[in-house]
Amino acid sequence: MGFRSMATALDRTVLDCAQILNYRQGLILLDHGLRLGGNREWLESACADLAGARGVTAFRKALAFANPLSESPGETLTRDAIARLGFPDPVLQLRVQTPGGAYRFDFAWPHLRTALEFDGRAKYFD
Repeated sequence: MGFRSMATALDRTVLDCAQILNYRQGLILLDHGLRLGGNREWLESACADLAGARGVTAFRKALAFANPLSESPGETLTRDAIARLGFPDPVLQLRVQTPGGAYRFDFAWPHLRTALEFDGRAKYFD
């Protein structure tokens, strides 16, 4: 008897998991799912079909804020904190060319000439 693997598609998995997670956990999952190629329109449609279901309020809120440009859970949570603190929305993953070379900032406010990087423990201790 052989082993049979059964799995759900990315969008379905994200939908199912996000419904049982809190807002911040769901946001991390949604950012990553969209980064992997998840279909935002399908998720929005599925969310509308779940009106009133358990977990759909947090899912809807997370989906509205989800952004595939966040490259790690730390970046996702930093972006959420920036928004909760009332700062203007940053430009994500801004590339800047300088005489010293090219750089990419996780969060940037070009009009303020300000940038922010999130570097987690894994960058230094992995």
